[in-house]
Amino acid sequence: MKTVTTKLGIKILSFLFLIIAFSGCDISDDNKCKQTLPVEVTAVNGPTTAAVNEEITLTIGFKVLSSCGSFSSFLNEGTATAPIITVMIDYDGCSCDKKSSIQSQPYKFKATATGTYILKFSVNGGNAESSFITKTIIVS
Repeated sequence: MKTVTTKLGIKILSFLFLIIAFSGCDISDDNKCKQTLPVEVTAVNGPTTAAVNEEITLTIGFKVLSSCGSFSSFLNEGTATAPIITVMIDYDGCSCDKKSSIQSQPYKFKATATGTYILKFSVNGGNAESSFITKTIIVS
Protein backbone atom coordinates (compact mmCIF):
# COMPACT_ATOMS: atom_id res chain seq x y z
CA MET A 1 0.00 0.00 0.00
CA LYS A 2 2.83 2.34 0.87
CA THR A 3 4.47 1.69 -2.53
CA VAL A 4 1.24 2.52 -4.42
CA THR A 5 0.83 5.77 -2.47
CA THR A 6 4.47 6.73 -3.08
CA LYS A 7 4.20 6.03 -6.83
CA LEU A 8 0.97 8.03 -7.05
CA GLY A 9 2.59 10.90 -5.15
CA ILE A 10 5.61 10.89 -7.49
CA LYS A 11 3.30 10.96 -10.54
CA ILE A 12 1.31 13.88 -9.14
CA LEU A 13 4.47 15.80 -8.27
CA SER A 14 5.93 15.10 -11.73
CA PHE A 15 2.72 16.32 -13.36
CA LEU A 16 2.68 19.49 -11.23
CA PHE A 17 6.35 20.12 -12.03
CA LEU A 18 5.64 19.91 -15.78
CA ILE A 19 2.71 22.32 -15.46
CA ILE A 20 4.81 24.82 -13.51
CA ALA A 21 7.80 24.44 -15.84
CA PHE A 22 5.79 25.09 -19.01
CA SER A 23 3.36 27.68 -17.67
CA GLY A 24 5.85 30.49 -18.36
CA CYS A 25 6.47 29.40 -21.94
CA ASP A 26 4.42 30.68 -24.82
CA ILE A 27 4.22 27.52 -26.89
CA SER A 28 1.80 29.02 -29.39
CA ASP A 29 3.23 31.61 -31.76
CA ASP A 30 -0.04 33.19 -32.89
CA ASN A 31 1.49 36.60 -33.68
CA LYS A 32 4.30 35.24 -35.85
CA CYS A 33 2.22 35.57 -39.00
CA LYS A 34 0.28 38.73 -38.11
CA GLN A 35 1.48 42.23 -38.81
CA THR A 36 0.21 45.64 -39.86
CA LEU A 37 2.28 47.46 -42.47
CA PRO A 38 2.07 50.64 -44.56
CA VAL A 39 1.57 50.18 -48.30
CA GLU A 40 1.88 52.13 -51.53
CA VAL A 41 -0.98 54.42 -52.55
CA THR A 42 -1.54 54.17 -56.31
CA ALA A 43 -4.48 56.54 -56.93
CA VAL A 44 -6.61 59.22 -55.27
CA ASN A 45 -9.93 60.14 -56.90
CA GLY A 46 -12.77 62.37 -55.80
CA PRO A 47 -14.04 65.93 -55.62
CA THR A 48 -11.72 68.94 -55.37
CA THR A 49 -14.18 71.29 -53.67
CA ALA A 50 -16.38 71.11 -50.59
CA ALA A 51 -18.42 73.33 -48.31
CA VAL A 52 -17.55 73.86 -44.66
CA ASN A 53 -18.68 70.82 -42.61
CA GLU A 54 -19.52 68.87 -45.79
CA GLU A 55 -18.17 65.32 -45.76
CA ILE A 56 -16.71 64.24 -49.09
CA THR A 57 -15.47 60.80 -50.06
CA LEU A 58 -12.21 60.14 -51.89
CA THR A 59 -11.46 56.73 -53.36
CA ILE A 60 -7.96 55.62 -52.45
CA GLY A 61 -6.27 52.91 -54.51
CA PHE A 62 -3.42 50.99 -52.88
CA LYS A 63 -1.19 47.97 -53.48
CA VAL A 64 -1.62 44.91 -51.26
CA LEU A 65 1.41 42.62 -51.38
CA SER A 66 -0.21 39.21 -50.79
CA SER A 67 -3.50 37.35 -50.56
CA CYS A 68 -3.35 37.57 -46.74
CA GLY A 69 -3.59 41.38 -46.78
CA SER A 70 -6.70 43.36 -45.90
CA PHE A 71 -7.34 47.04 -45.21
CA SER A 72 -6.73 48.08 -41.61
CA SER A 73 -6.85 51.87 -41.38
CA PHE A 74 -5.70 55.25 -42.60
CA LEU A 75 -2.87 56.66 -40.49
CA ASN A 76 -3.26 60.47 -40.34
CA GLU A 77 -0.27 62.63 -39.47
CA GLY A 78 0.79 66.16 -40.35
CA THR A 79 -1.38 69.23 -39.85
CA ALA A 80 -5.09 69.95 -40.24
CA THR A 81 -4.59 71.75 -43.56
CA ALA A 82 -1.82 69.46 -44.84
CA PRO A 83 -2.43 65.96 -43.49
CA ILE A 84 -0.14 63.09 -44.47
CA ILE A 85 -2.15 59.91 -44.93
CA THR A 86 -0.68 56.41 -45.00
CA VAL A 87 -2.70 53.28 -45.81
CA MET A 88 -2.16 50.49 -43.28
CA ILE A 89 -2.78 46.85 -44.20
CA ASP A 90 -3.22 43.85 -41.87
CA TYR A 91 -1.39 40.75 -43.07
CA ASP A 92 -2.72 37.64 -41.33
CA GLY A 93 -1.31 34.26 -42.29
CA CYS A 94 1.92 32.42 -43.02
CA SER A 95 0.98 30.66 -46.26
CA CYS A 96 -0.07 33.49 -48.55
CA ASP A 97 -0.09 33.86 -52.29
CA LYS A 98 2.61 36.49 -52.92
CA LYS A 99 0.72 37.95 -55.88
CA SER A 100 0.08 41.66 -55.29
CA SER A 101 -3.24 43.33 -56.07
CA ILE A 102 -4.65 46.83 -56.27
CA GLN A 103 -7.55 47.48 -53.89
CA SER A 104 -9.48 50.60 -52.96
CA GLN A 105 -11.05 52.07 -49.86
CA PRO A 106 -13.15 55.21 -49.30
CA TYR A 107 -11.50 58.02 -47.34
CA LYS A 108 -13.81 60.53 -45.65
CA PHE A 109 -12.75 64.17 -45.44
CA LYS A 110 -14.56 67.03 -43.69
CA ALA A 111 -13.19 70.50 -43.01
CA THR A 112 -14.61 72.76 -40.32
CA ALA A 113 -13.14 75.97 -41.77
CA THR A 114 -12.71 77.53 -45.19
CA GLY A 115 -9.34 77.24 -46.87
CA THR A 116 -7.14 75.19 -49.14
CA TYR A 117 -6.36 71.71 -47.86
CA ILE A 118 -3.51 69.72 -49.37
CA LEU A 119 -3.90 66.03 -48.56
CA LYS A 120 -0.71 63.99 -49.06
CA PHE A 121 -1.07 60.24 -49.57
CA SER A 122 2.14 58.26 -49.08
CA VAL A 123 3.31 56.57 -52.28
CA ASN A 124 6.05 54.40 -50.82
CA GLY A 125 4.49 53.12 -47.64
CA GLY A 126 5.27 55.89 -45.18
CA ASN A 127 9.06 55.78 -45.53
CA ALA A 128 10.97 58.77 -44.17
CA GLU A 129 11.87 59.76 -47.73
CA SER A 130 8.32 59.20 -48.93
CA SER A 131 6.88 60.79 -52.01
CA PHE A 132 3.20 61.58 -52.21
CA ILE A 133 0.11 61.75 -54.35
CA THR A 134 -1.42 65.09 -53.42
CA LYS A 135 -5.09 66.02 -53.52
CA THR A 136 -5.95 69.68 -53.13
CA ILE A 137 -9.43 70.45 -51.82
CA ILE A 138 -10.78 73.96 -51.67
CA VAL A 139 -13.32 74.45 -48.88
CA SER A 140 -15.63 77.46 -49.04
